[in-house]
Amino acid sequence: MSLRLKILSAVVGLILLLGLGGTFHARYSLANISRDQLVKRGQAIGSDIASHSENMILTEDIFGLYELVNSALVNNDDVRYILIVDDQGEPLVHSFAQGLPVGLLEANQPGPDGQPSIKRLPTNEGAIQDTAFPVLEGEAGMVRVGLSENGLQERVDTLTFQLLGLTGGILILGLGLAYGLATLLTRPLARLSAAAHAVGRGDLSQRVGPEGRDEVGRLAAAFNSMTDDLTQSRAEIDESQRQILRQNQELAALNDVAAAVSRSLESEAVMEAALDRVLSAVEAHAGGILLWEERVGGFAYKAHRGFSSDFVEAVV
Repeated sequence: MSLRLKILSAVVGLILLLGLGGTFHARYSLANISRDQLVKRGQAIGSDIASHSENMILTEDIFGLYELVNSALVNNDDVRYILIVDDQGEPLVHSFAQGLPVGLLEANQPGPDGQPSIKRLPTNEGAIQDTAFPVLEGEAGMVRVGLSENGLQERVDTLTFQLLGLTGGILILGLGLAYGLATLLTRPLARLSAAAHAVGRGDLSQRVGPEGRDEVGRLAAAFNSMTDDLTQSRAEIDESQRQILRQNQELAALNDVAAAVSRSLESEAVMEAALDRVLSAVEAHAGGILLWEERVGGFAYKAHRGFSSDFVEAVV
């Protein structure tokens, strides 16, 4: 896996981890807070209806109770039903057009100490927060208020989709920024890698431009320093090889001279043979051997090759 792909994968993983984690945490928290508020609303509505229905229940004002129930339904969108029961447990009024559902009356009752009872009832329409609020501490009956969680769930779902959309937008933006950052980081490394391969093939002229004072810049400087050292080392090795070659050539010339001397005792023939060997060893086209002559008080050519007679006479 390339460095660029690793950076992109790390950014994607981090954004998804934080985004999805934050989204589900917010969803859970909002659902709990909204459910608590729904419960409190159910208690408030039940308390209000109970306080206003006391005299109506005692006087059996059914019309007044219906008006009270209808008013609560109109003013509270989340209220799914309202049920008012007398002290004998018989329903006086309710908001169900098709009749009271079976089992609903027994599903929730106020506590024995006259405290409201709150239960979450599963239904075919979704979960219902059912509040049973006693009237006159249960002496006159009770009020049941059912609030649907559908609206709550819609708000939670809307927030979830918004947060997921925000996470997606941040993910796209993060990918763009991460790609740019990865390119910025890997481009000098790619140039450095190409230069290193070229050096490995023997091209010591490769250099990498400065990339700042960060780790990549220091790496480029170290590479350039290494290449300079290799260039200097190669130059020293080449010079050593040339010196060794010259020494070998000189030794070869001396061997040739010794061989020529061993084959003849005549000085002129020896010098001509030695000169030929030396010129061949050093790959020269012209040369000569001069010896000091006491009788003339100077040097004189004893053997020469490639020189004109005028040059030889002029030198002597």
